[in-house]
This record gives sequence, C-alpha cells and structure tokens, in this order.
Amino acid sequence: MTWDEHGQITVAAHGCVHEGGEESEEVKSYGLPNLPGVKVYEYANGKVEIISSDFYLWREPGETQFTCRWIWRNGCAPEPFYSANRGDYNPKLTQKEEEELAAEVKKLVQNGWVKEFDDEVYNIVPWVLVPQPHKTTTLRMCLDFRLLNKFLVNDPIRDMVNCVDTLHKWRSVTKGYTLDVTKCYYTVRMCPSLYKYMVVMINGALFVMTVLPFGVCFAPKAVTAVITFLLQGVASPVSSFIDDVIIEEENDVAVPVDELGQLQYDPPAVVAVRKALAKGNMYCKPAQIIGAPNSRVLGLDLFTCHGSVWWRRRRDQSIDIDLDGAVTKRDVARWCGRMVGHVPIAGWLRPHVAFLLRAVSRTPWDEDLDDSLLDL
Repeated sequence: MTWDEHGQITVAAHGCVHEGGEESEEVKSYGLPNLPGVKVYEYANGKVEIISSDFYLWREPGETQFTCRWIWRNGCAPEPFYSANRGDYNPKLTQKEEEELAAEVKKLVQNGWVKEFDDEVYNIVPWVLVPQPHKTTTLRMCLDFRLLNKFLVNDPIRDMVNCVDTLHKWRSVTKGYTLDVTKCYYTVRMCPSLYKYMVVMINGALFVMTVLPFGVCFAPKAVTAVITFLLQGVASPVSSFIDDVIIEEENDVAVPVDELGQLQYDPPAVVAVRKALAKGNMYCKPAQIIGAPNSRVLGLDLFTCHGSVWWRRRRDQSIDIDLDGAVTKRDVARWCGRMVGHVPIAGWLRPHVAFLLRAVSRTPWDEDLDDSLLDL
C-alpha cells in the first residue's frame, strides 16, 4: 500500500506469484460486518491495515496499538489555519476550575495522550471546559475540531452507529455481561505527521494530541472498525456500540458480584473478549452482570424487576426544565440537547426540537423568551 501524489491510498495486487517461484507478500483481505467500504488487509508478517475512504489505520508487526491517519479532501493538505482565536487566551476560569484543569492536563500528559509540542504549528484547536456532573472530575477539557473537519473526508455509514437499533437488540439480552472499554478513543495513536494540525494552547504552552481526539469527524467510525476487527474471532455472542460491549451468556454460569455489581472474577466469555480487545491495546473496566445492581450500558441503568431486566435513564440526567422563572434561549437550547441525547429512541423528537430551535433562533441567547414561544 502506498500514497500517491494526490494523497490517495493505492493498494497493490495481493498474493501475486512472480516468475521463478518467488512469492510476493501474502495478504488476506476482507470486509468488516456492518461497515461497508471498510477493508482489512492482514499481512503474513503480522501487519494489519484497516482502510476506508475517510481514514487509514495500521498496526505494525509485534505491536498492539493501531495508528491512524485521516484523508484530506481533494487529496491535499490545506495551508496553515489562521483564525481570530489562535489559542492565545484561555476561557475565564475560577480558582477551582483552574485546579481541575491543571489536574486534567497532568493526567493527559502522564498517560501520553498529550505532550508538549515544539515544532511547526499549522492549527491551534480551541477548547472549552464541559461540566460532567456524573463523573468524579466535574470538568473535562473538550477540543473544538469543527474548522479542521471541514478539510477532512467524512463518509459516515448510515445506521453504522445507530443507538436506537442497538437499544432494541440489547434489550432482548437477559443473561450476560457488560463491558466498558477504558478511554476507547485514546487507544488509537495519531500519525506524527498530523501533530501540527492538533495543537492546543494551555496557559501559554503548546501541547499536541498524540491519540485519536473525540471531535474529529471520522473518529466513531474508526474506533468502531478497530473494535469490530478485534472482536470478530470471539466465539461467544458479542455486540459493541462505540466503547460499550455486551456479551450474551449461553451457559448457566453463576458468578458472584461485589456491592457495586461488578464480577469478582471473569467467566470464560468475558475473558475471551478481554483477550481479543487487548490485542488492540484496549482494556476494559470490571465487567458487570446485566441487571445487577449498579449495572449500566449505553448510559442507562439496568435493573431486574419481577424477573425481567429493565432499562432506565440515570437519575443524575434530568430532562426537566423549570418554566416557573425566566427562561432564555440558552436554557431552551440546552434542554433540547438533553432531550435528543437522553431519549434517542423517540424518532419523532428530532423534528420537534428542530422546529422549536428555529422558532427561537431570532432571540438573543440570554434574553428572556416570550410566553408564546414557551407554549410551543
């Protein structure tokens, strides 16, 4: 496989035999289920390539971690980006937020996900702190890749990451286990040649993301391809949705759990999944029995009621809005986002939310809304 002069991927013919009996490198190629257009090439020396129209993943012989490279639109990289926000200033933070930001950066650097950068800079990515009330760390630094995404090929596969269908399928599983891949996106390295487009400025210092960022447009498709590739040889019925994995137990296995609902030891089906994911440098949190106390998947709590497994929204994710006081456009937009994100199975909800946001679009963000708009 080579890159041509236009930045496109060219794959040579595989398994060819040269005259004189000398064989070229043998390659096994195939597609991945539910990912049309994504091809896998497994070489005899152990190298693996996962190729799509919008990304290129590879794993060298003897390694476990995949490396990722995106594909530029029109086959060529853009000139350096210049915008009003060059990252020369930070959002105004309280002392507590400054402390949490310092702790977050320290954690990112210690894990090798971010490192200081002293090289050519083509893009400085803006960032914001996002509250996470259900996490131990209440604030998380999120990068804004919208400008960069305009220059990247993005070919999302319809229904590839379909939460609605996944919920319907998984609700039929009443006996099994749930696994959550730890820092799923960060298990994929980024190609060093792309570092100059992923620079972030924090307190005047330049850092760079060395792993796959959440905000890059093709990231969900890329990690889905990696996990699908890793799990394809597992014998037990297994299904994944981004970093959530559910394993159906076919045998009558009684495994004790602790007070948090986590397995005290892994049954064979869970061990097989862990070993498969570890071949891609992906490791999971403690497994949980479906329906056990504190078990959770797809952001929903699972519990057993009258012999059946029930699903419910987490108690810390309220979708209510207080209409007794003044309500601004910002309050409505935030509420609409929670509704769409927390009730994904309500397909009718998106057009209703879109209509409501359009109705309030002419109102300034922090101005109180008229009662006629709230009645909608």
